[in-house]
Amino acid sequence: MLRTFRVTVFSFLVILLCLTNIYADEIRPSDEIGAIRTAIMDAKDGDVIILERGKVYYTQATIDINTSITIKADENTTGRKPIIAFLVKEDGSIDEEMIFVRASLSCSNIHFHGGISGSIEENINRAVVFVDTPNMRAVFDKCWFEDFDARTVQLEAPDIRFFATNCIWCDDHKAGGPSEGRSLDLRQYGPDTLSIKNCSFLNIGDRWVRHLPSSGRLDPINYAVIDHCTFINGVNYRPGFDFGHLENLQYTNNIVNNPGILGTDFMRRPGKNDGALLLADPENYYSSDKSLAPHRLREVFYDRTEGIVVFACHGVDSMGTKITMHHNNCYMDQAIIDKIAENDTLSVQKWWCSQFRNSIQGDSTDAFTLEQLNFVNAPDLLVDIVDDYFGYWDQNQYLYMDRTAPDSVDLSYGSTAAAYTAAQGGFPLGDLNWYPDKKAEWEGWITGVNNDQAVQPVQFDLSQNFPNPFNPVTTIDYNISKTTHVSLDVYNTIGQKVRSLVNATQIGGSYQMTWNGQDDTGAQLPSGIYFYRLQAGNETMMKKMTMVK
Repeated sequence: MLRTFRVTVFSFLVILLCLTNIYADEIRPSDEIGAIRTAIMDAKDGDVIILERGKVYYTQATIDINTSITIKADENTTGRKPIIAFLVKEDGSIDEEMIFVRASLSCSNIHFHGGISGSIEENINRAVVFVDTPNMRAVFDKCWFEDFDARTVQLEAPDIRFFATNCIWCDDHKAGGPSEGRSLDLRQYGPDTLSIKNCSFLNIGDRWVRHLPSSGRLDPINYAVIDHCTFINGVNYRPGFDFGHLENLQYTNNIVNNPGILGTDFMRRPGKNDGALLLADPENYYSSDKSLAPHRLREVFYDRTEGIVVFACHGVDSMGTKITMHHNNCYMDQAIIDKIAENDTLSVQKWWCSQFRNSIQGDSTDAFTLEQLNFVNAPDLLVDIVDDYFGYWDQNQYLYMDRTAPDSVDLSYGSTAAAYTAAQGGFPLGDLNWYPDKKAEWEGWITGVNNDQAVQPVQFDLSQNFPNPFNPVTTIDYNISKTTHVSLDVYNTIGQKVRSLVNATQIGGSYQMTWNGQDDTGAQLPSGIYFYRLQAGNETMMKKMTMVK
């Protein structure tokens, strides 16, 4: 009787999910000017925008996304990633943002380019801005972001979950001075989840990650993971990683090369720094009174006795921040250090503030090494750019960097370096996409390892698969709050289990699985609606997905 009841309940849930809108379309816009904008803005929930490789899709106005969609390259075509780019309007004007997003978005193998055809002086300020809608999901895989002026990806929505894998940020900086060009700009709302894995960041004019509001409240980042990433040339005088309020951070297996190339001019701005310690008392951290929360005033968070640092985390003393930081290589090239030393008003940035160091779980002396690496083909060292830096950003002359296309570099560094086996599992540090064979080994290794250093989520959760609809592979993320037996299974529309993806005991943490549309025997299943159910102990959650052929 109990078994019959369970089957009936499951079948009822399947019927309820099937009653929702499942008629997703594949949309293949032409490369005529504006066609990409029309296709995206006319799409409905679940639609897939497919772009042909080797083509450029121009828009002359900001694209507004208000439905949950997928944008991806057509894998049946060959050539370079499809490019979405701006074309100057007939009247010579431009919009500042490429895409505004108010719904969940998944992008795969897309090249977002900020350079404006028809204009030689300006770039688009922002590539993708997530605004307004709570609980959005943002997924970028194998995407490139190149040549944006201000804030390449900006998150301004409550409880967003952001995932970037196998992406490259390149040449994002403002020609008017080193005050813009942030790769990831997190404003008032700290994302619920920030996950950046196997990505590279090259020639960035401001901060790789910035989490500070323009004014007002600042919500925390609940869970952040930065793993196996390579960061080269942070052309700024600010923290390369600038976290306003973190609850949990896992920072592992990364390479950071030349953060803060302009050093710190901490002693060079008497108008900004009167020697006072301008930090809020813990009880006033969220105060609306700026006199009680001076860290909210523009720029004053630099005015601390420790100066400007590479890894900054503000307010952690009162917030119980937990940082896991190990197996990293972070260093400045000696040529940059020597050039900074030539200017008696500049100094090399410290690696971290005491608040950051004191929040590291375990021995902070193992957080990183200082090995000098010889990359096969890296961007120029930008030594001479230090001579072009005249002081605080509003005093600067123009900042020029050599353009470095994402596909013109090779950030592998050879097997003789200690870093080649220094990551967890004996893998190379940094973005493993520069080592394809090692990346394939790592993917097999990571699925079978219980990573006891993982950030611990506080609640059980099953995310919507991405992409959805999918062909031929989709990815499923889930969180479990404690060590327990976990099963992740796929069912057809009549309630039959067709594939078991996970059947094991797992520790609390974040996990990711892929499904290739095959059943447990390896046979390819037909197109249609399927359901995936996660069970961890007594907790269960189920969602729907669509496979298309």
